[in-house]
Amino acid sequence: MSVLAMYADVIFIVFIAGTLVGAFMIVCWAYNREDKNNSIKGPPPGNGCGGVRRLTGVGKRGPAPRRFPAGSSPQRRPGRGRVR
Repeated sequence: MSVLAMYADVIFIVFIAGTLVGAFMIVCWAYNREDKNNSIKGPPPGNGCGGVRRLTGVGKRGPAPRRFPAGSSPQRRPGRGRVR
């Protein structure tokens, strides 16, 4: 392996490690900001916090989607269980 290829590998590894550490730091910053402001139940205080909510899935909290339209229920047939 040539010296140039080794340098390219090292640069690539450092870049990926920096990206991962940076993303982790942004998540930690947003978490601390949300915790300090007690704003997890309301709208996010900023774009960074909103992005972290989407990334971690916190923004998807709420009632589960209905499997059947309102007013209907699954049909049952004798001996066959529920119709899918």
